[in-house]
Amino acid sequence: TVIGCFLVSVTFYARISSLNLLLNRYIQLLIDVFTSLLMILTPILQARNKRPSWETCNSITVTLHHVVDATGQSWRFVAK
Repeated sequence: TVIGCFLVSVTFYARISSLNLLLNRYIQLLIDVFTSLLMILTPILQARNKRPSWETCNSITVTLHHVVDATGQSWRFVAK
């Protein structure tokens, strides 16, 4: 699960690389924090939900993707 989440985080790095470097740095920091939190929270969520941990990871990841997309779009808009 943690490896899966890590791989997903790597895809974020790839997607975000097209954004501004300053913003990039902040988002990378957020992703690092997010990944660390996920490593801690996944077992807890798994125990509480009785759902497969990868499902929990996926749902959180999809949400984060939307946030990244929205942030990227608004940043490009502001940059114009």
